[in-house]
Amino acid sequence: MRAAGPLSWRGRGRLALTSSGRARRRRARMSVVLLMSSTLMVTSLSAEAWAIPGPGMNREESQLELPDIPESEPIGQDESAETSLTTADEIPVVPYEPQAVTPWQADSGTADLTGLEPGA
Repeated sequence: MRAAGPLSWRGRGRLALTSSGRARRRRARMSVVLLMSSTLMVTSLSAEAWAIPGPGMNREESQLELPDIPESEPIGQDESAETSLTTADEIPVVPYEPQAVTPWQADSGTADLTGLEPGA
């Protein structure tokens, strides 16, 4: 008995997937991709990256001692510094114009290629 309905690209005599079959396959494909990427990420990171305490380490008992922030010392004003700053004098921009340019002359010259070897 031959299959009734549209055939798919999967081979001769196979029916095309229905919309529910395509949705099921899409969900399965997404699940496999998510599982593979999660497995790759978890197995490629070390214990330090996951911040898992090693043997003899306990987060509740460990204390972190930070140094005190030093006080800032105010600096007096420099009396010899320039107080009236301005911008520099404007420099005029001269557009570039080439001077010694000879135009290319078209010619109908010929080249003798007799006696030449290929690649020479």
